[in-house]
Amino acid sequence: MARNVSLGASLVVIAGCGGSNETTTRDTASEARIAQIVGTTRIREGDCMPVTNGTRCRIRPLSTRVVVFPVIRLGTPRDFQPPPGISPVVETTSDANGFFSLRVAEGHYTIVANADGEWFPLESGHDEWAPVDVNADWTTDLDLILNHATD
Repeated sequence: MARNVSLGASLVVIAGCGGSNETTTRDTASEARIAQIVGTTRIREGDCMPVTNGTRCRIRPLSTRVVVFPVIRLGTPRDFQPPPGISPVVETTSDANGFFSLRVAEGHYTIVANADGEWFPLESGHDEWAPVDVNADWTTDLDLILNHATD
């Protein structure tokens, strides 16, 4: 009888240790939800003023580097530079049609493209760049435009 009690106590201790490790692993896996980001990189060139001859305005695909940073809230699109010590979360290169696709943990990011050393982030329309919220429940679609037009 002493043998059965001893064996029972050993099983409880082993099961108790295994159970807590499994819970930790499951919790960690459920927190890392992956989100999809797709988009295009394009360049706007020429005379794009609405009151002038719009036929000189051209927007074309651009193959370039796309970089995802943690949210950075400094500067405007024209003077964007990643702060020293801030490393990219992930980066890729858009194809010849300007298409890119990235996978990141859901969260808040600054997403920029870099063409020949010139950074161009997603503009918010107020001469500033916009942070991007990505969620695993939907695909985030972005259009990054390098503006070299006269407007």
